[in-house]
Amino acid sequence: MWNIKEEDLDGFRVTCSSRLSPEGAMVFFIGGIVYASVFMFFIFMGGLE
Repeated sequence: MWNIKEEDLDGFRVTCSSRLSPEGAMVFFIGGIVYASVFMFFIFMGGLE
């Protein structure tokens, strides 16, 4: 397929080190769910009155 050697991957590792890790993505999604849930809670409580 492609002739990629182990020595050529150093530049790729440097590029990928600044990108979002899977752990960071999980925290982002959980934070988004919590953030949306707070607004849904206030909307629901406002509708009960």
